[in-house]
Amino acid sequence: MTDRSFIKCEVCGSVIMVRTQVGWLPNHPIRIHCAKCGILISGECIQDQENADLSIHFENAVRLDPQNIDVGDVGYYIEVSGELLTSKIRPFNNEKDEYQPPPFFKTLWAMDNEKHESFSKFKSSVLQFLYFTKNDWPFIRRIHELWLSKKYEYLPTQMREYLPSDMFPLSNEMEYLRGIHQLFLMGFSPVLQKHFFDTITKSIWENISEVVNAEPRGCIALTEFFVSSGLLDDYESRVLKILNTFVDKYPFFITIIGLDCYKETPDLIHKGTTTVSFEDVSHFYLDCFEAIGEIITLIVAYNNLKYRNDFNAMPSSSFSKIVTLRHFIDKMQNKGNRIKFCETNEIFNQIIGLDADNGLRNAIGHGSYSYDGINQVVSYYSSGKQEKKHKRTYIWLSSSKKHGHNFKP
Repeated sequence: MTDRSFIKCEVCGSVIMVRTQVGWLPNHPIRIHCAKCGILISGECIQDQENADLSIHFENAVRLDPQNIDVGDVGYYIEVSGELLTSKIRPFNNEKDEYQPPPFFKTLWAMDNEKHESFSKFKSSVLQFLYFTKNDWPFIRRIHELWLSKKYEYLPTQMREYLPSDMFPLSNEMEYLRGIHQLFLMGFSPVLQKHFFDTITKSIWENISEVVNAEPRGCIALTEFFVSSGLLDDYESRVLKILNTFVDKYPFFITIIGLDCYKETPDLIHKGTTTVSFEDVSHFYLDCFEAIGEIITLIVAYNNLKYRNDFNAMPSSSFSKIVTLRHFIDKMQNKGNRIKFCETNEIFNQIIGLDADNGLRNAIGHGSYSYDGINQVVSYYSSGKQEKKHKRTYIWLSSSKKHGHNFKP
């Protein structure tokens, strides 16, 4: 079902028809930018599935009594959904918008064959992950916290409820770590891009096994270096922080994750999301970029061992002063340069799997970007110089390489 309501912008007085698709979520955020004055209209949709009740609250706009609405006073139309891609705000057309198919049917047609398999899988993955975040994530987070603080004595009792003893004996530190890894896989599997994850995991196992067999002493030296320097603990802490933030912000990302389920790339000029504004997630992108820029050191070390028989020996590159791994750690502080350093065909680099833009990262960090919430477009100056030739503008939801970025988690 859909709910049709009318709101009035408290700044410019524009009247907007809001068509809300009732979905699976008990509640979800709403982010709408007024098409006339541009202000952000925030809100929340709360659904009581058992009693078939719906309530929607807005900030910066007031709800109007539909009985008192004159169609001629309605200026704009927008669709709202917590899970689905919807039409961006646009001028209201009475003949067209009065009887629009709801977002549910539009999404179903765009995603699916006659069996509705893609849509069903998308819905199932969302509900599974929401259940996990509500019921199991606090437990898994505390398990990881115990591991990081080296409170190993608590781990077997804590994990035994989830992991069978015949497969996970939990008898030493390596077994604890293997159990923790399994718990994370169980929890986050609904939101993993399965083909990418399976392909990369297979590659990691095969290539690390090859390196271990070819350079056993080198692997021991590599491990001792990252453990003794505290880098491995730091990487794990960073990953936990990123995952914790992702869990908190997951309702913002549902529509974006769903883009992978469409048969063809959706029309992101006219369709977008109403659950998130760029400002809601920009610093999460920045945190991910920074974490990858740190953890990438481990990838470089494995490449060094595989191709140069020494984890400390760096390849020749345009960064002429970076000749050892310690130089990479100490002298290459710019995370964008670190990622650029790994833009080669060496096998472990494929783990990164993202299109990264150091200019965007700097723009977010310094607040030197602009966001057009009406069209859901981000603009910034890639070189830091505010000249037209340096300006980059793109639809921020796009996952296509032609737009240069991937904001999907």
